[in-house]
Amino acid sequence: MISRPPNILIIEEDAIVSRILQVRLVRDLNAVVFTAVSAEEGFRKLKDEKIDLLVLDIFLRNQTTLDLIKTIRDDPETNAIPIIVITVIGDKENTDVARGLGIKDFVIKGKTSLKETSSMIKNVLEKRG
Repeated sequence: MISRPPNILIIEEDAIVSRILQVRLVRDLNAVVFTAVSAEEGFRKLKDEKIDLLVLDIFLRNQTTLDLIKTIRDDPETNAIPIIVITVIGDKENTDVARGLGIKDFVIKGKTSLKETSSMIKNVLEKRG
């Protein structure tokens, strides 16, 4: 794992989901967690902070998540950041496209527990090294 606490960015419009995940990641991984509620704010934070992993909601109001992922992958400063997508059950079309863009894993709302999510993020960070 990274020798310092990992920096994780959560881009999620639902403040409750974002806060619950933030608290869990701080507790379980001793992570420094940044949050954003829009694609634009999130991309700025990706560029301004040393982010080790991005947790991204599949649905954002002003920009589709898939467009944001493409922007992240096309930018040399951000293209190596692993991304985990938060999605809803039955969103196969978007998850297939996201997987093709190099998404590491998916958190399924209502199905993936906080413990599983934390473990998933820890595994991705350990693989990144």
